[in-house]
Amino acid sequence: MPEDHLFEAMEALSGTQLKWYKCRNGHQYAIGECGKPWVKARCAECGCEIGGIHHSLAKGNVNVSETRQDNTRTGHILGPPNRRSEFVDGVRTMSRLVTAITRLIIHGAMVISADKNPKQLERMIHPPIPSENIPKFLGDHLKFDFQSLCKSTGKSSDEVFIIIHLVIKRILNACHSSGVTYNAWKTKPLRQEWETVFSDTYVNPVLKDLKQHLHEAHTQIKEHSSNPFLELLNVPDPPITTQKVQNIHTLSTIWRYRRRVSMDDLKQELETTVLAERRNLELLLHFIGQEHRLGMLKYLPNILELQTLLLHQYSLNLDVSEAKQISIGEFIQNRPTEREQKYVNGLVQTFIQAWVLARADIRGTLELDEELFSQDLSEMSKLIIFLPVKKPYSCCLALIRYLVRTQNGFILKYINIKHDNNVHEEIHTTHVKESDVIAFDTNDDLVPVLYSYANYSLEVGKGMSIEYDLRALQSHIEDRFLRGKPLIQEDFALFTFRQDFRNAQKCTKLKENIPQEKLSRAMQREVLSHVKSLTDVCELLASLEIAVGFLASTGGDSELVIGSYLRDTLEFDTDKFKIPQECKVKHLLSLWQLLAVKRDRGFMLMNKDPFDTLPDDFKQPLADDMVKSLCDALPYITISNLIQQLHEFIVLKLSAVNDDDEVDMRADWGIKETLQAYLETKDEEILGFEEYFPDIVTLGNIWYTWRQLVITHK
Repeated sequence: MPEDHLFEAMEALSGTQLKWYKCRNGHQYAIGECGKPWVKARCAECGCEIGGIHHSLAKGNVNVSETRQDNTRTGHILGPPNRRSEFVDGVRTMSRLVTAITRLIIHGAMVISADKNPKQLERMIHPPIPSENIPKFLGDHLKFDFQSLCKSTGKSSDEVFIIIHLVIKRILNACHSSGVTYNAWKTKPLRQEWETVFSDTYVNPVLKDLKQHLHEAHTQIKEHSSNPFLELLNVPDPPITTQKVQNIHTLSTIWRYRRRVSMDDLKQELETTVLAERRNLELLLHFIGQEHRLGMLKYLPNILELQTLLLHQYSLNLDVSEAKQISIGEFIQNRPTEREQKYVNGLVQTFIQAWVLARADIRGTLELDEELFSQDLSEMSKLIIFLPVKKPYSCCLALIRYLVRTQNGFILKYINIKHDNNVHEEIHTTHVKESDVIAFDTNDDLVPVLYSYANYSLEVGKGMSIEYDLRALQSHIEDRFLRGKPLIQEDFALFTFRQDFRNAQKCTKLKENIPQEKLSRAMQREVLSHVKSLTDVCELLASLEIAVGFLASTGGDSELVIGSYLRDTLEFDTDKFKIPQECKVKHLLSLWQLLAVKRDRGFMLMNKDPFDTLPDDFKQPLADDMVKSLCDALPYITISNLIQQLHEFIVLKLSAVNDDDEVDMRADWGIKETLQAYLETKDEEILGFEEYFPDIVTLGNIWYTWRQLVITHK
């Protein structure tokens, strides 16, 4: 089972002044020096505010130094066998081969137990599966382990069976002779102790002299077998010069499994290399150990290119609900030419291939929906999966972050090995090209290199042996794949949904760049008279939201006519939009708010949720007494103004309740007091609101309150 590495780090540093904290989303971070917060920063995982000011911890952050727990997940947590990575990594102190053999032995024991006590095994397996499916589930894992072991050792299936037989034989002999018993694996020290004892006692002795063990096993098979084919396999080859072509089928060499040059063969060679030589091969060892991860980096430029196309096509032009409905296949089909469709389809297929390879490593590192790891991506997958969205994390952003950190982690290790103190180049993700990443294909690029540095020898009776010139191979890999590769900045371009611009930060920034004024009632009536249908309202709003996004960043002339800015600067077709000439850029927010209210009123009357980003805490139904009190009060309140102000408050304040710079608002706060305080900050009021609005209606009821106002005032 994988360990909780964060807990291990906390334990290792427990004697220092370092203190551990959690951000509001549960991600842990550390503070050095005195261990108390002095400045604010951003969480590396979710971007929310961490730290604090003058020893005062930021809101929502928690000190966990004294309550740290080992969160290692126990039980069988590998998931379905078809979701496992084909690459086997070493776990803790166990090597790659020891890990593969140990898993196979454990799965074999579980298969035997499945017939006797499936209910007990059912409690051990996560995610859970029905007890009647457990035998097949474990059997498939056992087959996967065996295939992985064949691949890892570079041996034939017959010889892998012999290896497993030798390990099991040692286990049985030790148990019979010494009566060895095992403690439960309930604590980390006991687990590590068991792994060490198991490896050193049963597995490593077999692997240490594997060639000799296999030779002895083949000899015993020959001596105790009457099978002529098995005898043929183990007969020493006579001199080749005495053989005729007609008798070639009688040579044991023809039938014997041959060791092949491959990455797995090289890994096995490195694992058996003496310690003194390994010190001179640190770069090669690290490269080969990370080969399957580094091999994914070739996909990064294409994934970033796909990200750029999606950002240009949809950023500020798409709602969350739409992104969950549109498929990536529709995006491909909407490309203007067949050539471009083929090109974009290739980018999407590259993304899918990279996700299949990387998802096992990504799983557990980010708070991603578990379904993303179990479902297969295709052209039917929804667009939101491919967009770089941070809240919540999308596959796209998780994959890009994983690949960038893979490159940076290896480059930093390379710098450390080479003792390079020079300033290393850093580039932004928008500038990443294929020549910037550690890009290679294992079969097309690495294996031919292995053949170049593999020395073959053939000895009669012993077959072929392979030796690698490891130092020359290391130099070649450094020169060809590593030298000059830059670090990549973890500054990712994030997708902006249409509703994202509505948060208080962007509105505030727009007001700072361009002072805003309210539209007069006459201008409001004129605007509404020109947008009759809900479709017209939505199309005009989409254009205005893009304008807000640009002007919030760039600023502009407050007296510029909005229609002229949309037509001349943003190059929108404004012929169907009849925006009065009196509507200037200084009226942009007021115009947007006017149209947004009209659109969302239409959505509400059509039983569509206009506030899809509003947390569920604020969507509690009104009780009967609340409805009665509200209806009794409305005749004395200016409803149209209340609808508009309440809409603005929901969009700019409550829909951003999880924004880093916003004060949390609780669902049990009263609407009257909270909205009144908000109106005072703008020096505005709603006639009759403070006197007559019922006190019992809370922010938790605000969605249904706005709905009630819309229905009453339709």
